[in-house]
Amino acid sequence: MTTNFEAENLAVSSRTANITYRTFDEAPASGGKATVLESSSNGQFLTLTVPYVQAGTYDLALRVKKLNSRGIVQMAVADAANGPFTNAGPAFDLYNSTDLYADVPVIRVTFATSGAKYLRFSVAGRNAAASNSWICLDAVSFNPVSLLKTPLTMNQWRENFFGSSESAGQAADDADWDGDGDSNLKEYASGTYPTEAQNARSLAAEGDSVIFRFTREAAATGVLMSVDASDSLPGNWETIWNSQSLPAASGSLIQQLQAVDPRPLSESNRRFYRLRVDRIQ
Repeated sequence: MTTNFEAENLAVSSRTANITYRTFDEAPASGGKATVLESSSNGQFLTLTVPYVQAGTYDLALRVKKLNSRGIVQMAVADAANGPFTNAGPAFDLYNSTDLYADVPVIRVTFATSGAKYLRFSVAGRNAAASNSWICLDAVSFNPVSLLKTPLTMNQWRENFFGSSESAGQAADDADWDGDGDSNLKEYASGTYPTEAQNARSLAAEGDSVIFRFTREAAATGVLMSVDASDSLPGNWETIWNSQSLPAASGSLIQQLQAVDPRPLSESNRRFYRLRVDRIQ
């Protein structure tokens, strides 16, 4: 089940000395309260203690308050108060020209052991339009990955991860929020997460054949996956496999698929492969 915590109820494990950290009341905040660290420089930080999280993989949802006095923040996690801390997801910008309570894009975290966990929020920079580098936190929740179900439509998937069904900004089809080289459209079709850099593809030589292995979200609709091959870069790509004959399933299922190059390995000095995802009606 999803576990929720209000930021104001989490104990402070550590923070940069001589910087104000306070709780304030505000109706739009979750639980009517939020917290703010009045930081002003890069590297200043706040560490909150989550009392107990069971071992496993979670999608961490963080609710913040954006404003023109906010900084760019990097979150890191640890199993102990003194670390070591590991960055979780890319840095996120809390700047907005007006007050805005919002969720940052979902961040994937994995804990090998159960127990208290430590979330560190550090100033990583400042938007050119920002007047300061404050960090304002409202709430955090841990959603076990095993309970997640991939929506059937791209717009539902976008809403789940980015809080918007519109193909714009970080939620656009061609955006790559986690910087792993895969667009949102490719992540959706592959059943991978747009907030965790990963590679679910591999190449292998078996006998005189080259096999391209990859994943597919069987519930994804409106997309056609293709595996292309070429003898050179840039070159003329030929499709050696596509998903046209595979109907969408009624529920979430990550399929492990493979495409075998019809060209024998012995007949190629070199060969290039790519996974392509296109929109279809």
